[in-house]
Amino acid sequence: MYDFQEEVDELIERYENKREFVYHTSGSTGKPKEIVLSYETMKMCVEENIRIMRITSDSVINNLCIPPTSIAFSCFLVLAAHVSGAKLITKKFSVKSYLEDLQNGSTHHFIIPAVYRTMSKTKKWKSLDLSSYDVIMTGSDIPPEGIKEDVLSKGAKRFLQIYGSTEVPPAISESEDEKNFGVNVSPLIDYKIADDGEFFIKWKTQDEYWASGDLVEKIDNGFKMVGRKKDILRLNCAHVQPELLEQYIMNKAEVDKALVTKSKNDKIGVYFEGNESKQHEVFNALNTFYESSDNIVDFVKWVPKIETNHLNKVIRHQSI
Repeated sequence: MYDFQEEVDELIERYENKREFVYHTSGSTGKPKEIVLSYETMKMCVEENIRIMRITSDSVINNLCIPPTSIAFSCFLVLAAHVSGAKLITKKFSVKSYLEDLQNGSTHHFIIPAVYRTMSKTKKWKSLDLSSYDVIMTGSDIPPEGIKEDVLSKGAKRFLQIYGSTEVPPAISESEDEKNFGVNVSPLIDYKIADDGEFFIKWKTQDEYWASGDLVEKIDNGFKMVGRKKDILRLNCAHVQPELLEQYIMNKAEVDKALVTKSKNDKIGVYFEGNESKQHEVFNALNTFYESSDNIVDFVKWVPKIETNHLNKVIRHQSI
């Protein structure tokens, strides 16, 4: 028996009896809320995921970092395996055993960006063999720079960036581009972009469009993420997209986490977690990003811990 067996059994029972699925959003970008999804929506989503991920009865889906409270645990893992007849492995995330558990002959794996950033810094990661994998996926956050090239160089046959939400379960698109999503939007999805750039989506089984809260820009090969609508910091001198800037800081300054906020002086304040001596590198990253950060940055401070949710995504508006 693997971890989360009780949750796995409950999801399968609910699916087989065509019951509704109830989820609660994490609260990382707004107030937590209850989401109810019909059996018809979950069935459509699961069958489309099987197609997108090319899962067969010979596949082995290996989950080492998605918690059972996540919508992806249901549609990517448990129900995709159940409907296709694939084998499913579910284990709680462990820093000590993750890389060993990853090399167990599986064919499908979803790696959360925060987990990748942590594990890719280890010595064992360099010699990692991913040649058994038909696809390595990532999502739930902005993909780290270079992740696609990295996993493919270790033998994985395919890389996918997955986009979706609790309200509109992933994957709504099939994208092998780590920087942009929506390259091949599912024909079972309806979407529209509002005048202010907000992305609205729904499965065809859903009656209403869901406001994603994401600001996007239509480009030739899909969509480019601009930022979270609610979290954009509107300063006198600029509009700042925190998630994109935080990702940039973590990549360039090589810190573990970053939280961008609006200071009392109507400028950017940055808290970072990791090596305390990286303050200068963080400031340099900001200077490169904005070219004249002296006018926009109020402070850069090291903190011992930045609070995150169960998917290791930074919680907004926390007291530090």
